[in-house]
Formats: sequence, C-alpha cells, structure tokens
Amino acid sequence: MTRSLPDRARDLRSRLRQVQDLGDKVEEARRLNDLRAELAGPIVDLKEQLDQRATLEGAGVTANLPVSLEAGRRRAAMLLERFRAEKSAATLKKGRAWIQLLADVEAAAAAVGEVVDAAWLAHKEDQFSGDKPTAIRDRLAMTRENAEAFETYEALYKRFSEAFSVLPPDAGAVAEAETLARDLRAAATRFDFDVPPDVKAFLDAVQEGGAPLRLLTEPVKDWLKANDALENYRIRASAS
Repeated sequence: MTRSLPDRARDLRSRLRQVQDLGDKVEEARRLNDLRAELAGPIVDLKEQLDQRATLEGAGVTANLPVSLEAGRRRAAMLLERFRAEKSAATLKKGRAWIQLLADVEAAAAAVGEVVDAAWLAHKEDQFSGDKPTAIRDRLAMTRENAEAFETYEALYKRFSEAFSVLPPDAGAVAEAETLARDLRAAATRFDFDVPPDVKAFLDAVQEGGAPLRLLTEPVKDWLKANDALENYRIRASAS
C-alpha cells in the first residue's frame, strides 16, 4: 500500500531530527575535545612537578605541598559537580569557571615546582654546607698533605655541586648525591689549618711560581725539617 504524503512527511521530519541530533552530538564532542586539549598542557606540567615531588618524598626528602593548592582543588571539585549534573561544554565554560580552572592548574604546577626546588636546595645544605674550594685555598698552607687533600676535596665538591644542580630523576640519584656529600664531609676533615703564618706565606709563594729567599726564614726551615719536606725545595737564581 502506497504511504500517504503526511506519513512520508512525518517520516522525513523524524529522519531530519535524527540527523540534527547526530550533528549536535558531533559538535558537542568537538567542543569537549577542544576543552580537553586546552587543559592537557597545564595538567602535564602539574603531573611532572608532582612526580618530582614524589621522587623526593620517596627518598626521604620532605617537600610539603603548598596550602595555596587547596583553593584551586575546591574550585575544581565544584566545577566537576556541575559537569556531572549537566555534561556539556557550555556547563564548563559558563562564567569564568573554566578560565579560573586553567589558571589554578598552572599556578599549582608553579607552586609545586617552587616547593620541590626549595626542598632539594635545603637537602643540599643539610647534607653539606662547607666552604667552596676557593675559600679553603685562601686559608690553607699547601703542604704536601694539604695539597693532596685539597685536590680530593675540589674534585668531590665539583661532583657534589653538579649532582645537586639538577633535580634527581629517581631515588638512586638522591642516594648518589648523598654519598658524594658524605665523602666531601670526610675530605674536609683532612685539612691542617694549624700552620704558622710565615710557613703559609712561603708555601703560597712556592705555589705561585717561586718563593724569594727572604721568606725562607729559620722558623720556616725548622718547620720544613720537622715535616721531612726540606729536601723537596731547591734554590735557584731568578730569571730576571
């Protein structure tokens, strides 16, 4: 039986509505996908900082989360509840909620990053806070023992500084940095700062390329003899 025109019209209208509904769903999916992409970057940054914090905490380095994150967490929870009640892009974009969420996530990533950096720096100071090699060199008489100790100290200090100049990728890197700090503390105890001033002046001049005879005083000779070091030095005429 041939269908009437009204029946065909109703059928066509129903099909058009289905097509429109499908189109609306596709457009809504596109809008939601755009919002997901917009949030992806800040979320990745925040996750990286939280993962870094977890690495420190797992290795025993305290890095407390900043209290400023709580306000952003509450706003995000409120927006999530709205979206659960009405799952649409329009719900997320209503007012300034979405813009504020993006700002909150970016601020959270920065805040956690600051906490992590500060915690790692504090751990460095806690592990070793001794002088730089240049500062020690200015106070140290370069006896043979001190020279050997200084060479060890300088090399360890360089490795120690490099280890703490970057955030550790894992607990093993934290342990390695702590081992360097322990070795550095031990190396620092090997220095002998109890050297007479005139002996230090003589040894410093030797290190600079040569000491004039006026610095080779009797107390200096006595000290060199007592330390079995007198035979290590030779007198020669100046090139000038």
